[in-house]
Amino acid sequence: MHEWRYIFKEKRFLIIVFIALATVPSVYAVTFLNSVWNTYGRISQLPVAVVNLDHAAKQNHKTIKIGKSLAKQLVDSDSMNFTQTNAKQAKKGLDDGKYVMAITIPKNFSKNAASLSDKNPKRMRLNYETSAGHNFIASKLSESAINKLVAKVNAQVTRTYAKALYANLAKVGDGLSDGAAGATKLKTGTTKLQSGVQTITTNLNTLAAGTTTLNTGINSFNNQLSTYTNGVASASTGAQELNAGLKTMQAAVNNNKVTTLQEGLSTFQAGLNKLNSSLSQSTTDTTAITETMSTLVTDLTTLQTQQATLTKNLTTAIQAANLTDEQAAIIQKAISSSSNTTATATVKQDINTQLSTLKSELTILETTATEQQQELAAGVNKLNSAFGSKNNANTLYGGIESYITQTQTGITQLATGANTLTSGLSQLAANNSKITNGTNELATGSQKLDSGANQLATGQKQVGPALTKLSNGETTLANSLTDGAQQIADQKGTSAIYDQIAKPVLTKHTDQTKVANNGTGMAPLMMSVGLYVGLMAFNLLMDMVTPHGKYKNTFRYFIDKTTLLAAFSLASVAILAVGVHFILGLDALSTAKSVGVLLIIELMFAMIVSTLNLWLSRPGAFLSLILLVLQLSGAEGTYPIQLSNEFFATIRPYLPMTYGIHALREAMMIGGSISHDIWVMLAITAVFAVTYTAYYFTHGKQALRIYQKS
Repeated sequence: MHEWRYIFKEKRFLIIVFIALATVPSVYAVTFLNSVWNTYGRISQLPVAVVNLDHAAKQNHKTIKIGKSLAKQLVDSDSMNFTQTNAKQAKKGLDDGKYVMAITIPKNFSKNAASLSDKNPKRMRLNYETSAGHNFIASKLSESAINKLVAKVNAQVTRTYAKALYANLAKVGDGLSDGAAGATKLKTGTTKLQSGVQTITTNLNTLAAGTTTLNTGINSFNNQLSTYTNGVASASTGAQELNAGLKTMQAAVNNNKVTTLQEGLSTFQAGLNKLNSSLSQSTTDTTAITETMSTLVTDLTTLQTQQATLTKNLTTAIQAANLTDEQAAIIQKAISSSSNTTATATVKQDINTQLSTLKSELTILETTATEQQQELAAGVNKLNSAFGSKNNANTLYGGIESYITQTQTGITQLATGANTLTSGLSQLAANNSKITNGTNELATGSQKLDSGANQLATGQKQVGPALTKLSNGETTLANSLTDGAQQIADQKGTSAIYDQIAKPVLTKHTDQTKVANNGTGMAPLMMSVGLYVGLMAFNLLMDMVTPHGKYKNTFRYFIDKTTLLAAFSLASVAILAVGVHFILGLDALSTAKSVGVLLIIELMFAMIVSTLNLWLSRPGAFLSLILLVLQLSGAEGTYPIQLSNEFFATIRPYLPMTYGIHALREAMMIGGSISHDIWVMLAITAVFAVTYTAYYFTHGKQALRIYQKS
């Protein structure tokens, strides 16, 4: 216990130093936190100048002074310390730092407010100036306040507009009622118009049907006219040919052509007589042929008999001639070959058969020919009888003679009529083109008339449904206007409605954690920094290396110095916890957990700062200061780390104070888990505790020898 004896007996002023050092964390944290403890609750103390340059304006025959009203509301408001002044004094006060903001209401503020019903409405504009150079935070707080002020002004103006709107709605309702009555009258007129249109539609359909029938008749007439004109042309041509034929016939009569006909008739009669004679001769010839065929058959039979006899006689002669057997055999063979072979017998049989068949056919032919000759002879006799003689008018010959005489007389009369017919048909054919052109024009006009009538009827059919839709629309319009007028009449402007229009959206803020004020929110940072600064001061003023007594071993030396550091740490945490609770009124969610976190933070910082000072002495103290600066910037003690740059966002997970601040927030304000932060801090503490202990066991003996020699 040499270190404690040295303080209490030999260097008693160190007691005061020890106590003063133990209060450093609380003095640092409590003093700073007290200065910013409730800054947002004291915004009403910020001085703001108000300059009203607005002129009165007319709206709906009423005078409005929105600028004057707004200036009065601001002066009466306790949201900030508003003071109404002129432009010159406001400018000077802003330059001197007397005012944190100057609000100027321009001269056209009311005029622009009254321009809502104009063709080109203009917005109201509030001008405000700040001086961030005098106090940046104050300028930002002023901007937040002015935004709230603008929102309030907007709500008030909107409420005024809403009142005027509801006042005019009654007039609109009266107009809608008049419109509904007009729409009803329009519906009545449309109904009458529909009746007239229906009559027109019926007549147009009748007209269209009539023009279609007319067009069909004209087309049929036009088609028949072509046939007629073609017939007239053919008749004209035929008449001309008839006239030419009559002339030819008359010329033939005059040129003795009839005499030639009469001579031909005589020759024809002579031919008939000759034909009759030939038929008689043909019958005689057919009979002779039949008889000849019968004789031929008889002769063939006789020939066969004679051949057999000849063969028999030759055989007898061969036997009588005493020929050798060989010669006799040869001759006998030749005879047999010519008369008794199967081929010869077959030929003979075929000839005999064919002759018999021919004979039978000739017999049939003779019979048939005889019958036909008889029929032909009978026909010729009838023809000869019918042809008759020249002097018998009842026969063909005589009739032709009589006809020739009558024909000569008729030809003369027919020629005269043909000339008249030809002349008339020629004139009619000449007028065919005029008739055709006229009927073509008539057909074209009829088609146009039919097309126009159909189009008119079709268009009229569209008018009917359109009028029906118009009538339905007028009914809907009248009903809608009536309903609209009634709905407007039912709408009564109330203060609640005006508020709803002025502020249609309300916000509801729910915070998962409750933080009383700005100081409470900054307490984790400032308490951590206070503990770290206290340890830096302790290592600077208290000698943690030099032994102040004779130690038996380095372990006692290590324990003595460590208990001094532990006592300081406990005292610092206790004074800090008491100070923030009783002086500032900080009320943590869990006091025990918060104190426990402070102890772990103090232990971690004690090992870090002491280790750096032990091993590196003054450079170690400088490194401790650098580490403090880095932790102030990157441990996310004030602003979110996302608002910082990439460097501090990168080093944040490696800064010990990061975990201390987060653990204090969880314990004091959030109520979440702190286990991860505790384990990280304990790990850091363990690493530096090993190096801290290693220093005393590696440098302790030397320090003790130096002390003993001195």
